Amino acid sequence: MNDNFSKKYGQVFLKDHNIALKEVSFLSPEDNECILEIGPGHGILTEQLLKYNINLTVVEPDHRFVDQLNQSYNNFIKKW
Repeated sequence: MNDNFSKKYGQVFLKDHNIALKEVSFLSPEDNECILEIGPGHGILTEQLLKYNINLTVVEPDHRFVDQLNQSYNNFIKKW
């Protein structure tokens, strides 16, 4: 994982899968709920969110992570 923070984006990276799991469980997404994740970075939170039957949209402004996210979650991506 590339942990080069960018001051431009004010980045803070979530690394702990257990924290991501807890955050999503507190959110308790309902079926077909629309959720927007801004700045998924390495996709730690994304991975947990995709376990639910939701409509997830992620927006990653940092181009350094887009290819990694496309590769990791290609089966979930709708091409526009």
